Amino acid sequence: MAVEVWAEFGELTIRSSSSRVPGSRLHMDPVDACIDAAEEAATLERHYGENFSPLGMWSSQFPAYISASGRVIAVGPHWLWPLGATFMEALAYVVDGDGGVNREERAEWLDNCRYVR
Repeated sequence: MAVEVWAEFGELTIRSSSSRVPGSRLHMDPVDACIDAAEEAATLERHYGENFSPLGMWSSQFPAYISASGRVIAVGPHWLWPLGATFMEALAYVVDGDGGVNREERAEWLDNCRYVR
């Protein structure tokens, strides 16, 4: 799935509509997201039971990953944001949001990733 998305959207930045508050963006660049990503991707795989690959950066600071099934997740220090169950859902969320619903989830199981070094 990741290779297909990179081939289609690589180096593209998707920005939110002007009506989305707060603003959002997704920059599809696996190189930008993959610095130290192997451990984080392995942690996501253990938690969700499927392979994850770096996708890019969400909102300029959080690495985004895409799973083999197309699920898109952004991660931060002990937090994650499920951007969409599919890549198209993630794009819709980035552009239009979802009415102010907070998708931020506490993820203590991410404690072995790059943020605590």
